[in-house]
Amino acid sequence: MVVEAKLCWLSILLGSCWGTFSILREVLGLYTQGSVSYSVETNYLSWNTPFPTVTLCEQLDPDRLKRYLAAKKLPPTMLAFFRDVFYYSNQQCKQCTICKNTTCVDNYMDYVNEYRLKCAEMLNKCWWAGKPYNCCEIFSPLETEYGTCFTFNSQLAGNGFVRHVNRTTGLPSLVFTASRLITLRIHAPDDVVSVKVEKIVTTDTMPLVSELNATLKAEAITSDMTIHRLDPLRRGCLLMREKPAFAQHWPFQRYSYSACVVYCRAKLQVDLCNCTHHFMVRLMPDAKFQVDL
Repeated sequence: MVVEAKLCWLSILLGSCWGTFSILREVLGLYTQGSVSYSVETNYLSWNTPFPTVTLCEQLDPDRLKRYLAAKKLPPTMLAFFRDVFYYSNQQCKQCTICKNTTCVDNYMDYVNEYRLKCAEMLNKCWWAGKPYNCCEIFSPLETEYGTCFTFNSQLAGNGFVRHVNRTTGLPSLVFTASRLITLRIHAPDDVVSVKVEKIVTTDTMPLVSELNATLKAEAITSDMTIHRLDPLRRGCLLMREKPAFAQHWPFQRYSYSACVVYCRAKLQVDLCNCTHHFMVRLMPDAKFQVDL
């Protein structure tokens, strides 16, 4: 009986030791891989939040389109065709399926590049942080699914410089005046303007005689540097210097969720139709991907 009791207690002790070892090993693994981190929140003492991006796109003006056709001596029967190719439409280009000499043309991109408004034709006066600027110096052209738009404070346009708001700058504002019908979108600096990406502010039509004041509350999300050492599958997200493993012809220099959505839409169009919408991003086989931190 004494021997059996000793063996029983020995087995209990060994089982307890194995259970303790398993728990400690799992906790140590979580700690070393950075999945769990505890820190003191100090963002309210030192904050540096990117100013939102403002993207302006040209809006359909039927009267201007009619005048353009008349100036080019093109028949009125081409009105529907040029309306579809000059501006994005989520519907099928019906005129393209029944193309005739009097309803459409082959070199439509030449007309698109000529017709779409330039920056100086769309914007008049601009102020940033109370200082006047030439609008075309702070609004950069950006190719989107809506055609060429003009964007302020975007990482994807111009030199990628992003303006921030902090204790030194205070709360600056962007003020501008437009002379044409425009669509206004306010979004994060790393977002790509897309028809399938949710926008914070969007207005389909802004009358020329109108005033819009937009006051936003932006909250930047920061991650601890230790998260960079985690495998993407474990952390469940991608960093800006990374790209999706399935993307063979990634066309962007940086990764963002909205960029991934646009890529998937372009890839699906190629897979199903062997072509893309003429405003869609080009899938470049030899595109270089920016990997700097």
